[in-house]
Amino acid sequence: MDLKFTVTIFYAKCDKEQRRNLWVNLYSLSTGMTTPWIVGADFNVVLNGEEKIGGLPVTAADIEDFRNCIESSDLSQISFKGCPFTWWNGRAGDDCIFERLDRI
Repeated sequence: MDLKFTVTIFYAKCDKEQRRNLWVNLYSLSTGMTTPWIVGADFNVVLNGEEKIGGLPVTAADIEDFRNCIESSDLSQISFKGCPFTWWNGRAGDDCIFERLDRI
């Protein structure tokens, strides 16, 4: 059996403007994709408010570009088991923040 697929792995910057450029590039890659495609990354942004505990609340403006990129690139998430959060700021109490920033 000859199975071919493409894997893209990256780290997204924390800066929203730098991430926006990445979303444009990711979409451009998707338009020419002819094999099954696996994308794995530290996206440095959540898709919705349920993917964050603590800190400032998630707003639509925070996630709009990322959500548009995922949808327009026709990407879907694979299921997982375990803790839904992939990042912790290392603090306790009221200063504690958990987020799901990494996904495949």
